[in-house]
Amino acid sequence: MVVGTLQHVPSKGRISIMKIQNFTVQKRHSVIKLSYGILLMIIGVVMAAINPINIISSWYMDMREGSFLYKMWENPTYEMFSEMWVYNYTNVQEYLSGEQKILKVEEVGPFMFQELRTNENIRIDKERGVMTMNPKLQLKFLVDQSVNELGNVTVKIPNIPLI
Repeated sequence: MVVGTLQHVPSKGRISIMKIQNFTVQKRHSVIKLSYGILLMIIGVVMAAINPINIISSWYMDMREGSFLYKMWENPTYEMFSEMWVYNYTNVQEYLSGEQKILKVEEVGPFMFQELRTNENIRIDKERGVMTMNPKLQLKFLVDQSVNELGNVTVKIPNIPLI
């Protein structure tokens, strides 16, 4: 009876425990590397042959009814805001009478608006490659982000076509 480490005993046509241990310890890493290499080569050949990035992007970016791009075009999910600054002319009478040579302006604002954009009646003609729609823009006044309400502000501005 042998006590201690396993000893190399020649076998008669059977795989010994030492051979199994030797294979698993020394050869396992090379088999794993070889498997990964073959897998990566197969993936590379498939990527070069069918070009999946082009297929996915053309499917994703195709403008057809019900697609992601169509829904984003019809009703955009992003928010757009517009700031409007008005300049009030404070010395118009003095300027017109000739007392002062320079107009004085006072900045009034900002007045904040949220732009609500939609595209309605979207029609796609694939044969001609034409898409038609009616864009719709609504402005929603944001009182809490503005200086004052629109009806409470009085400004004097020049009539641009007359100048």
